[in-house]
Amino acid sequence: MMKPLELIQAIRMIKRQALAQSTQLAQLRQALIAFVSEPANRQVNLTNTSCGLYTRILLNSFDDDFQIVVVLWGPQSASPIHDHNGTVGAVAALAGHTIEAKYQILRTEAQRAWLQKQETSVLEATYVTPILPDETSQLHDMVNATDTWAATVHIYLTPITDFYIYEPQPDGTYIMVERKLWFDGDNAWQTWQTPLQQEVLGSGS
Repeated sequence: MMKPLELIQAIRMIKRQALAQSTQLAQLRQALIAFVSEPANRQVNLTNTSCGLYTRILLNSFDDDFQIVVVLWGPQSASPIHDHNGTVGAVAALAGHTIEAKYQILRTEAQRAWLQKQETSVLEATYVTPILPDETSQLHDMVNATDTWAATVHIYLTPITDFYIYEPQPDGTYIMVERKLWFDGDNAWQTWQTPLQQEVLGSGS
C-alpha cells in the first residue's frame, strides 16, 4: 500500500538522485502503479468545482520542486492539445477511463505549429503513459468519453508554470496559445482519507 504522503516522499527521493531519464521513468511508473492500485486511495472526498475545463488539484505543496496532480474529469470532458514545458513525468488512471492521444511536433513557425497525431491509449488499471521533453512525447490531449467521472494522477519532475495549448485551424495547422498552469487546490493529501463521494469519482475503475 502506498499512501499519498509516501508517494510524495518517493517522488522527492527520485528528484534528489542524479538518475538517467530511463531510470526516472521506471521509478515514476513503479510509484504510480503502487499508488493507483491501492483501493484506499480512491476513498477521497474531492470537490468537482473548477475554474477550468476540469478539476486540477495539487496533491503536494506549491513549495515542492515537483508536482503531483490529481485531475478530475467530468462526464464527456476533455483537455485541449497541450505541452508540458519540457518536463519529465508520467500519468496514470486513478478511477474511470480516459483516452490519451499523443502528438508529434513536425515544425513550428512563430506561433504556428504543424502536428502529427501519434498513438492513442486508454488509461485504466496499471497503464502508465510517459511525459518526455522530446517532440514525440511532450504533447497530448485527454478525453473522458464516458458518462461517469474519471480521475488521473500526473507527476511532473519539474514544476510547470507556463505551457502552450494548440488550437486547430481550418488549414490543418495549430496556433500555439500560452497559458498559466492553475490549480483548484493544493496539499490534497491532507483530506485524502475522507469518504469517497460517488458523484465525484464514480464507483468504477
